[in-house]
Amino acid sequence: MNAHNELRAGLCAIAKRSVGLMSACGNEESTKLYLVLPILGLFGYDYSNPYEVYPQYSADPNQPNKVDLAVLRDGQPVIAIECKKVSSDLTEARDELRGYYNAIPTTKLGILTNGIVFENSNEPFNGVPFNESGATNVEVHPEGISNVVTGYDYTPQ
Repeated sequence: MNAHNELRAGLCAIAKRSVGLMSACGNEESTKLYLVLPILGLFGYDYSNPYEVYPQYSADPNQPNKVDLAVLRDGQPVIAIECKKVSSDLTEARDELRGYYNAIPTTKLGILTNGIVFENSNEPFNGVPFNESGATNVEVHPEGISNVVTGYDYTPQ
């Protein structure tokens, strides 16, 4: 099996599992643990290693606001992930992620998720509306995951 097919199979398995777990995710923390971290693991990140995936990351220790997860490379955050409770409307949280993204200069990708919808952007959030700043939506559903970053439709055949 080639890498593309392995990724497809892994994403479909996680999608099916996630749909079954949605009703058990009644808060942000459970969404992060049961829906978001497995996807990070599929992409090769060791979410049990604090030198690779760090929870509640803040660029400034004196700042009370922290991004839910930061993926680190060489000790620097390169991906900022803000998680919200399943079924949450992500529109209102875009400014929150924008603030984290702009406060951490080494961040190259911002992801906002409720565990089912993943919005991401690799463009600086400089006042441009989130979904006009190069964002791609990824949606988890029982048949698979669609609109993954590359634009491919990862649904089972």
